[in-house]
Amino acid sequence: MANRKYAWIGVVAFSVCALVGTKFYLSSSAHSVADPEKYYTKKGPVPRQTYQELQRAGFKGEFDYQAHDLARVMKQKLQMDADARARDEGRSNTNTWKQHGPLNSGGRVTDVVGDPGNALSFYIGTASGGVFKTTDGGLTLTPIFDGAAAMAVGGLAVDPTDFNTLYVGTGEANPGGGSVSYPGYGVFTTRDGGATWSHLGLESTRYIGRVAIDPRNTNRVFVAAMGELFRESEDRGLYMTEDGGQSWKKSLYVSPRVGAADVAIDPTNPDRIFVAMWERVRVPSSREYGGAGSGVWRSLDGGKTWNKLATGLPTGEQGRIGIAIAPSKPDRVFAIYADKTGYFSGLYRSENGGDSFTQLSSSGLETVYFSFGWWFGRVWVHPTNADQVWVAGVFLHVSNNGGQSFIIRGDDTHADHHALWISPSNAATVILGNDGGLFKSTDSGTSFRELPLPVTQLYAIEADSTGHILGGFQDNGTRRTQNNNPLGWEHINGGDGMTPLLDPNNRHTIYAGSQNGAVVRSTNNGASFGDATSGASGRFNWHTPIVIDPSSAGTGSTTLYMGSHKLFRSTNNASSWTAVSGDLTSGDQGQNGVTFGTITSIAVAPSRKETIYVGTDDGHVWVSTDYARTFKDISGSLPDHWVTRVTVDPDQDGTVYATFSGFRWAQASAHIFRSTDHGATWTNISQGLPPSPVNDVVVHPQHHNQLFVATDTGVYRSYDEGATWESLGTGLPPGLVTTDLKLVNYADHYGLFVGTYGRGIWSITVP
Repeated sequence: MANRKYAWIGVVAFSVCALVGTKFYLSSSAHSVADPEKYYTKKGPVPRQTYQELQRAGFKGEFDYQAHDLARVMKQKLQMDADARARDEGRSNTNTWKQHGPLNSGGRVTDVVGDPGNALSFYIGTASGGVFKTTDGGLTLTPIFDGAAAMAVGGLAVDPTDFNTLYVGTGEANPGGGSVSYPGYGVFTTRDGGATWSHLGLESTRYIGRVAIDPRNTNRVFVAAMGELFRESEDRGLYMTEDGGQSWKKSLYVSPRVGAADVAIDPTNPDRIFVAMWERVRVPSSREYGGAGSGVWRSLDGGKTWNKLATGLPTGEQGRIGIAIAPSKPDRVFAIYADKTGYFSGLYRSENGGDSFTQLSSSGLETVYFSFGWWFGRVWVHPTNADQVWVAGVFLHVSNNGGQSFIIRGDDTHADHHALWISPSNAATVILGNDGGLFKSTDSGTSFRELPLPVTQLYAIEADSTGHILGGFQDNGTRRTQNNNPLGWEHINGGDGMTPLLDPNNRHTIYAGSQNGAVVRSTNNGASFGDATSGASGRFNWHTPIVIDPSSAGTGSTTLYMGSHKLFRSTNNASSWTAVSGDLTSGDQGQNGVTFGTITSIAVAPSRKETIYVGTDDGHVWVSTDYARTFKDISGSLPDHWVTRVTVDPDQDGTVYATFSGFRWAQASAHIFRSTDHGATWTNISQGLPPSPVNDVVVHPQHHNQLFVATDTGVYRSYDEGATWESLGTGLPPGLVTTDLKLVNYADHYGLFVGTYGRGIWSITVP
């Protein structure tokens, strides 16, 4: 990709993915990084972090894990998939999901581990797409963790004596992105390279930062667990097993606010262990990403007793810390610190196994974190060269003089780095994981090339019958393919990509958006874009809704709607906008940088343009039957929760569906409701769906009793207006979060496209 070095700066922004404060964004054009503060704000990770956080955590800001038991949900999902396979054996229209990529644009990679004796074999952990494996150096990457109770991966550890034995710690410890939205379910292991898996417990740890195996006794494993993010938890700390995970005990516990973020074992003396502890608690309106509980601890007796290290290390309230031991010189230990806010605090080195540390000058590392060091917290040392030190940050940094000075590497890849593996058997092979996917170097990190890892995270999709497919990608802008080629996706707009739309009146007009209502328009088929927000104002949601009035198709002038806390309409192809409503929320604007009280979904009745429905993030559903002159609140008995979608029947403007997010005991089934009287009364049609958030609903345009829904556990279909539900098709990874649906009309069939939050775009034929 041309000028990739700086094109990615525009999407560096604080990557979220699932639940959850504010990274920063530029356009996709090139900029120098000589003055990074010019381009980065200091507000921290709020908007993206809060978008999916508030959707699923609810107004109180915490998950009810008992209500959303991941194992129970997955068990029901797998049974529904099995029922679908058995049912489809007797049908002539059995269909399989087809993946459309992108294969030339990845998503967030959280960890990489490999075979010490074979540079071609390694495992990849991803934020919400599971675990992948390769034995040919990345030419083929095979998913091996599909169907587990949690697809969010925090840390991996491979047995140094047996590549087929892998431990997976689920739940990403980075406190932003899909990690927050999709917590883990403890530790899993495979002894046969991923063919079969065993669950080893620790499901209450929720977010796991690292897993480490004793190289001399591989049945002894340590798990660094951050615990629940949204409240204090006794399940935080460092855990250990001495029987391969059959039983666990807590090795180090500091407080219910302090978790373990990193762990390192001395390869020559495994009784010497270092742990980085991190004080971290978040609620929707504020966050504490540091405190006096953060620090480095050491055990000299295999984890039986621990001491907090102080000599030469900073005291007081600290942020996230990363720890690493030099494999070829184990008395050399590195610790990298962020302050409580998230700025780089210092790199420290010990030459005596941790008895004392010295702060290094670390020239060139000053802006490695910008202002969100809690997103990184990793440091690595070359397997045979103790002077070569790598640090993850917005950019990847390397030192060849023991940490005294650093230069940037990996600037030909995406920004925001999380994972690195240097092959001990061939040190020229470096595997890098970041917010943009997986990259490989065969020249010791001087240059990298992207590997085809299909783990992009979608907010929204668009497609037509010509093969034109577009997606709004987390941290990877708006991308599209015009020839249905999984390897042929091109980047057309920056930031975090949101809803893309194809104008029905002009195939050369494309609407796209990025975070917080930054809508743009192209009139030359995506070659260039210009601002399309003139006249629109107010509180815009992280994922601002924008829709086309279907009745304007074929009229020559396209009518669109967009929402902030008010509803706006454009009758001139988004050249300008006019407010057509007052505040449709309860007026709570959020605090501490959190935007709240916004419109989240808009639907115009295809059969009657005067009928418009609106949903909000604070649980309101509204209807206007007079072309937005007046609105009526029809929330009634609906859940007091985030409205993810409102959808109108193609022929009956009074028949409407509303879907909701959130994990709550009060809603024992998934959240979808139906009204046939413009919202005067509602019927819960969730019975039979797994108890997980519903993100979209589509009505078949010819057979209105047939519904399709996208949920946090996959796609389902109903043939009877929601009375019963079944899994749709085969081949879509079970447990995969699905966010957006698009039904495309072809000559002899329909194609249903789905955007997933972790594995790209898929489609299936609908007869």
